[in-house]
Amino acid sequence: MEYLRSQFAQESIEFWIAARAYRKTVLRIENRAVGNLGAEEQERIQTLAKEVVAEYIGDEAKTQVNLSAKMVNEIYEAVDASEACSGTFARAETEVVLLMSRDKLSGFKRSKLFKLLLQHVGSYDVNENTQKAAAVKNIKPSEVGNISPCFRSPKRLSRLEAKQARHVVRT
Repeated sequence: MEYLRSQFAQESIEFWIAARAYRKTVLRIENRAVGNLGAEEQERIQTLAKEVVAEYIGDEAKTQVNLSAKMVNEIYEAVDASEACSGTFARAETEVVLLMSRDKLSGFKRSKLFKLLLQHVGSYDVNENTQKAAAVKNIKPSEVGNISPCFRSPKRLSRLEAKQARHVVRT
């Protein structure tokens, strides 16, 4: 979060968190109603959607997030037509994540904060795979610890592990 703040992009992650919380809350409401939303439930969903819009969407938002005009219009149309649902912000979430991964992730990986994070969590370990990758890329053995994690050979997942991983990503 500190890195995003320094890059004037904190609103992106805050929007993603808010949109995800909105989706989870609305899913609970929809699941309790079992496909038969009453006026009270629909009003609650609309209120929650309007709160997210007021905070993050469009020119008048308190903390405007960078979304395409098409996406902003799509959200406005759903909320204005009282058709907000659990998926109202889903595509916007994806758009923001893609934007952050393209614009901010590579810069973060080069930052001092990322190096501190790696030291703190110890996410890298120099093993046979990273050494082989270093040899292919003509990297000196002393520099192996600096290799990007994308050089690691991925572990093969069983079908159950792959299914569980997909479930974690969705929730």
